[in-house]
Amino acid sequence: STNFASGFDMKQLVKDIVMSIYFRAENLSATAAPASFADLGMGRLLIPEQLNRNLQNILGYNWTGPRTNDGLMTPDTYMLMYGGIDSDNVITRSTRINRLMVGIQDRIANQAACARVATDLNTSGTLFPFAGLTDTPASNPANITANIQHLHKILLGEVLGPTDPKILATNQLFVDVRNALMAANDNAIPGVCRGGGGSTDTNYTVKPWMAVVTYLLSDYEFLYE
Repeated sequence: STNFASGFDMKQLVKDIVMSIYFRAENLSATAAPASFADLGMGRLLIPEQLNRNLQNILGYNWTGPRTNDGLMTPDTYMLMYGGIDSDNVITRSTRINRLMVGIQDRIANQAACARVATDLNTSGTLFPFAGLTDTPASNPANITANIQHLHKILLGEVLGPTDPKILATNQLFVDVRNALMAANDNAIPGVCRGGGGSTDTNYTVKPWMAVVTYLLSDYEFLYE
């Protein structure tokens, strides 16, 4: 924003970068607590095997990709495209995310939300310890907010208060999707996404929660440790 105000002056941009707190950061002192600075610095991109374990441990979901075998664990599926190695032709892992990897992430996010949301809503599973099928913005807004906080924590590692801008934005996504579905009278749940539940959702909560989980799984933070 400073550079925009200066008319895109390159000299001013260099000065701003050099004078920034990030450029001038110092190593921690011997008495500093590293845990207090956990949010600083760059995270490390998860390798395919780690991402696969995260999906299994957090969601109880094994992404198979477009075939019957593991989508992230074998070279003939998505492992190499997601930056993995086969110790033969490809021996160097990707350390930076690229557009192809983002596309794979988007596919995982959509399929994982379809596979897990209704299932966990019907069983009070890992994803939904606070909100259920009948909790709506009108009936139990506190339950919805608490569950959104929970999802931010387990999926992105973010411990946020109920009025944090990120929580408010995710909450608004839930509300907006639900309002759009109600306006269109769209309460049908696709067969593959029912998770043991019915074909219709009279409370209009399943698809909004799918949208929320897809949104959070599509966040770059999910791909880093």
